Amino acid sequence: MKPNTKSNQIPGKHKDKTFEHTMLMSGGGSRFGYYLGMYAAAIDSNKHPDAIFATCGGAIAAGIIGSFNSIEEQKEALLSHELHQMSQRIQCNRRHSLIKLFLDLGKRYLHRKATDIFPDLHHDAIFTIDDETKPLFPFIPNYASNSCTIAIIGSKLCFNESQVGTKRHSSPLFEEVVFSNNKGISALSKAPYTPHSSLIKNVFKKEDSVSFQNAIRISVSDIYYLPPYSVAGNNYMGGMLDLVPFHLAQHCSTMLSLEEKQPFSSFSAIPAFLHLLGYNPNDVQQTIPRRAQDIWIDTADSPKRLKAHQINKKIQCLSNQIELETPSYDQFRTMMQAQWDYGYHKASMAFNQHKK
Repeated sequence: MKPNTKSNQIPGKHKDKTFEHTMLMSGGGSRFGYYLGMYAAAIDSNKHPDAIFATCGGAIAAGIIGSFNSIEEQKEALLSHELHQMSQRIQCNRRHSLIKLFLDLGKRYLHRKATDIFPDLHHDAIFTIDDETKPLFPFIPNYASNSCTIAIIGSKLCFNESQVGTKRHSSPLFEEVVFSNNKGISALSKAPYTPHSSLIKNVFKKEDSVSFQNAIRISVSDIYYLPPYSVAGNNYMGGMLDLVPFHLAQHCSTMLSLEEKQPFSSFSAIPAFLHLLGYNPNDVQQTIPRRAQDIWIDTADSPKRLKAHQINKKIQCLSNQIELETPSYDQFRTMMQAQWDYGYHKASMAFNQHKK
């Protein structure tokens, strides 16, 4: 589908901005399908994004956009057997018992402070991916597809296996990494950078030599959920350290479309962020400026509205494990269709309101 370039022009576009409209796809977990609905609504509203910055689950949606040119093909991929099989490859890590998981949660909740040692991120992961010799993402995406440049947010570990369990002192744990093509990397060449805490290195890395498939696998490796992923001898984690990369995106784009997201859980999520990333994600979200030119899409009710249309965790008392639901293919299609519809509806409302 070709964008209408005349209708996509934004009055007062800054000459030093590489992109006119960047869409942020900020997490979402197994609800990543709604980002494809948001993208389709942007096309139908003559607001074709010429860049996408994606993190965590949003990287999967960006990968589909990077693999298929038309909205119809993208939606078909979202509902495909291949993507269903991808979701089935995420399995429970049998090394973790329910008792240990709840003890760890309670410990982080009570302490609520940054770790003073280098963590064992491989051992702490609750889930694993079956057969890591095969790419997790089943399609072959391109960082520059359908007149859209895609950037994926991930992180690189600043320590090695031999340091696990030792005192970190003031050493950072992670370095933010942006995976993209030459255009995306060039657009960020002079971007200022301030990390959210001292646990994150005070410079970020721009990487154009890691394949899009590997970047997706890296970005979905949320701390405590999936283990680090190794590429060319480097260990990477997901994009949680910059879930809403507003400051990077606004440096190179005139207008952003981004989400009004739900607050993070004060029991599970915030202590995890404080422990390994050193900041409260709700505080960071509140500091994002509300600029007149940006389009805010209200997805704060997505956990409630899509509760029956996502892959949920189940507590199995008999086996003393936490497991993931395993939807059938028909259930998966219904789930992804509901997510797409939700994203299309929410984004259409936001784009129509922005026109007014």
